[in-house]
Amino acid sequence: ILTPDNLKAGITKNTSSELIVNKTYQDMAEYYKMIVIPGRVRKPRDKNQVENLMLRMEQTIIGRLRNYQFFSIDEYNQAALKELERFNNKPFQKKEGSRRELFEKYERATLQPLPITDYRMALFKKAKVQSNSHIAYLKNYYSVPYEYIGKEVDLRITSDDIEVFDSNNLLSRHRLIKGRVGAYSTIVEHMPKGSNAYGEWNSTRYLNWAKTKGPHVYEVVYRIFSSTDIEQRYYRTVHSILKLADTYSDQRLDNSCHLALDEITRPMYRDIKHILETGRDRCQESHDDSESQPTLFTRGGDYFG
Repeated sequence: ILTPDNLKAGITKNTSSELIVNKTYQDMAEYYKMIVIPGRVRKPRDKNQVENLMLRMEQTIIGRLRNYQFFSIDEYNQAALKELERFNNKPFQKKEGSRRELFEKYERATLQPLPITDYRMALFKKAKVQSNSHIAYLKNYYSVPYEYIGKEVDLRITSDDIEVFDSNNLLSRHRLIKGRVGAYSTIVEHMPKGSNAYGEWNSTRYLNWAKTKGPHVYEVVYRIFSSTDIEQRYYRTVHSILKLADTYSDQRLDNSCHLALDEITRPMYRDIKHILETGRDRCQESHDDSESQPTLFTRGGDYFG
């Protein structure tokens, strides 16, 4: 049992009817199979034994070392450990034995073994499972079983991993993507089998939508989906491409896709948007119009007599 003070870093709320422990502190306690029961508010005797013990240790250990000079923290710690051993072996004044003897006789046999690895500090967040069966964290994407599309899930993030939970049920675990943006970590089993039969959005719907924008838009979307076995990975990209028509018109989007296909085997959102922003599609449109018109003699034959 851990009995801390009611500091906000550890205890969020402690009343007669409700106890809320800081999520990270609770996670650490559960990792070591411990229970957090803080002292009651304005009840100093709930932890007086611990505070008295800490006072004795400060007087005995820190006080003994106050006149020594150390040149590193390791050197100081070695000296403090020697004083701690002396403190634990010192006989009690009013009863038999010492702290070391009580520990060996009553406590050692009841202790649980420590986990193989130390606890790693974790960050907790919430996220919504998107239509492509992924959650987003720091502009990267991690897969979750498709049954949870549209639901809010809990994230536990450490320095190396990210875990996704539904309540206390672990849904997936991924290595944290570092040094990249827009990357995907996908477990194939999380994707629906024959995705056209699942969910509101799928490749068939996106391809049909692309047809209404123009043949070159359709070709771009078709190439994107043809490049992967996991179509859900590119739902957001394709959706963003098709939504460009709302800003620039269907004709300009189709012209931009035409230009992009001439230059790149598989154009992506940033390539097409760059063409639209720079207006290159308008230059291409005016060039095509000039080529389609017949050449005219503006002066006429009479001018030359």
